[in-house]
Amino acid sequence: MRYKIDFGRIITLCIIVMVFDPIWSLLEDRPEAFAHGNIVYHVVGVFSFILTNLAIGIAGAIVFYFMSQFLEKNKNFESFADLRTNTIWLLCTHMKILSELKQFEELNKRERFGDLFYSPDVPILIKAFKNINSEEQKSQLKENLKKYFSNTSNQRLLFIMIDFKENINRLDSKKNIRYFKGSKDLIESLTSKFRDFSTWVSYYKDAKAKNEEDKQAVFLKYLVDEYYDILESTIELYEELEIFIDCIENKRLLTFIRMVD
Repeated sequence: MRYKIDFGRIITLCIIVMVFDPIWSLLEDRPEAFAHGNIVYHVVGVFSFILTNLAIGIAGAIVFYFMSQFLEKNKNFESFADLRTNTIWLLCTHMKILSELKQFEELNKRERFGDLFYSPDVPILIKAFKNINSEEQKSQLKENLKKYFSNTSNQRLLFIMIDFKENINRLDSKKNIRYFKGSKDLIESLTSKFRDFSTWVSYYKDAKAKNEEDKQAVFLKYLVDEYYDILESTIELYEELEIFIDCIENKRLLTFIRMVD
């Protein structure tokens, strides 16, 4: 996501005003360019002096605001670590599905207990997802997802959905905390897409139980589309959170200023 600095235009205007005043004072010894020019020069100088002091005060207040925000986020760093943990758990649930697909076979090369995945597996997942960068590859992934969901037992699917719901609920409970700019929208988008996904899973399971093949095909398509959107949103939330945590830990102030809410 692209972020604009809050008060960016105001701070730019303040800098312009502060630079203008010393430049204007350099013209004091120049001869008058027109009649009564000296009077006009000093009148402008008075206004410039007032505006410069006002600009200094505003700029100082803005700097103080961002510094206080930085100190506050540092103080409450545990909340960011907690959100990252919840997001990693959600990504681990995704891996229970994706590890069965050819595009994510790298996930199976690490030793693990059963179908449990851990934080070191996350970069492998994200790298594999980023490698799907064409419409053809995306279509192939969706086809593989269709095969996965159609071949997965209802019991296994129920287990995965329970896992998804628990992790989604953990994230949803934190959406009103001001983590970084847009974090609430990212979490709300994720929870909204999960509700749609759950609905299509229910429709698909009912159609499958009744052997309604035409409905199965339609419901399976929507189910996969919603799942892909959830996966994309989860990765986006994780990456944005990682960037923000990194700017706090490594004091990347410009990035922090852009992202702070």
